[in-house]
Amino acid sequence: MVQLDDQALIDRILDGSHTAFELLMQRYERLVYKLSYGYTREHHAALDATQEVFLRVFEKLNSYRGQGSFMGWLVRIAHNTNLDRQRKSSREPDWAELHTAHDVPDASDHEQDL
Repeated sequence: MVQLDDQALIDRILDGSHTAFELLMQRYERLVYKLSYGYTREHHAALDATQEVFLRVFEKLNSYRGQGSFMGWLVRIAHNTNLDRQRKSSREPDWAELHTAHDVPDASDHEQDL
């Protein structure tokens, strides 16, 4: 069986081949997972990030111009995706921590105010 290069797979993906996208994902999923794990240091978070990276690749593949290596383009998307995820998680409050850190008064404590 002849192994297609990245550009041949990309051409097939852009022509609508889901099998070609699966092959491209299989080729690079370990690399993307390792990069994502380096950011998250947690298996499930790295898996989620890997899925998000390949979703972005699928959505943006028509913008890949082939002027550099596909792997370099993919790594840049993986890097940016993981940075975006880190920024987003640093802005989101940890609701469980907030709930335990502050005693939330029960509504019955304020019945006299009603």
